[in-house]
Amino acid sequence: MIERTNAPGLSQPPGYSHVVVASGSRLVTTAGAVPLDAEGNLVGAGDRHAQARQTLENLALALEAAGARRHEDDRLRGGR
Repeated sequence: MIERTNAPGLSQPPGYSHVVVASGSRLVTTAGAVPLDAEGNLVGAGDRHAQARQTLENLALALEAAGARRHEDDRLRGGR
């Protein structure tokens, strides 16, 4: 079974779902990792750090819609 979800708090995507979950093996995929707010407005025009923060927050919202949980000690770290 395949379940498609658009996460609360994210803008409505044009023609795709933010999250797709395939049951059985519980495979979760995400799409549309962009720096838009819930109304579809660009966040941090010209500020790549603000855009990265918004994109990561959007990814967290999408994963929560699929059942993932945030933990206080979770950290998102860049490469070396």
